[in-house]
Amino acid sequence: MTATRSKLRWAKRLLKKVIEGDELEQYSSMWDYAQEFRRSNPGSSFYVGVSNGIFASCYFSLDACKRGFMQACRPVICLDGCHLKTKYGGVMLCAVGMDPNDCIYPIAFAVVEVENTNTWKWFLSNLKSDLGIVNTDPWTIMSDKQKGLIKGVRQHFPDAEHRHCVRHIWQNFQQTHKGDVLKNQLWKCTRSTTPELWAASMEEMKVISLEAYKWLEQLPPNTWVRGFQRELVKCDILLNNNCEVFNKYILEAREMHLRSMIDKIKT
Repeated sequence: MTATRSKLRWAKRLLKKVIEGDELEQYSSMWDYAQEFRRSNPGSSFYVGVSNGIFASCYFSLDACKRGFMQACRPVICLDGCHLKTKYGGVMLCAVGMDPNDCIYPIAFAVVEVENTNTWKWFLSNLKSDLGIVNTDPWTIMSDKQKGLIKGVRQHFPDAEHRHCVRHIWQNFQQTHKGDVLKNQLWKCTRSTTPELWAASMEEMKVISLEAYKWLEQLPPNTWVRGFQRELVKCDILLNNNCEVFNKYILEAREMHLRSMIDKIKT
């Protein structure tokens, strides 16, 4: 017997409802979930925002994660957002740190309707208050160059060092400056461990391509060059891999669980 596409889609919808539950009912139970979250994890934070009686956003962070991060991790916060592949969509914003073994350390999360300046400012305001950060000077923020995120960091972490993920810089760079030679030279520049080595690498870039040199010269070196980073944080990361990997893991785990259930039905 061969099942039609429509029947398979119908079966997939039923499976998603069994595995993940009804999404509308889940959003309707958000207040109860927030209360249980705070009751069973004293010291944790869970804020729910509504608009005209409809769910608009939520922010949550476990107390154990906050205490562990502040007591044992370096003052580095990686920020990123990813789109949720659900019926109602939305964007998950996450703040991830690095533990002493350079592994992923989750700090706080939020679900919002869209990723823009206002939602990032709201998320960073809650994060800063949640962690009890008063002096932002010792902190380092790692992110991509999303405009709303840059404005939010500038407002709530004005004295922090804001690094930009070099992979995202390269993606913008290679749109007009293509080729492996320029790509390798860009990475040679960003991996320079001293200002002198960076200046020498930039001169090499200038010889290869004057236009590429001018493009990179416009970027503040402390946002993408290892030799200009602060030594206080004891962390020389150039990529926002912590957030990227965490987001990818969350989404892929959900899809793999669903595919496994569909394969069982087919067999």
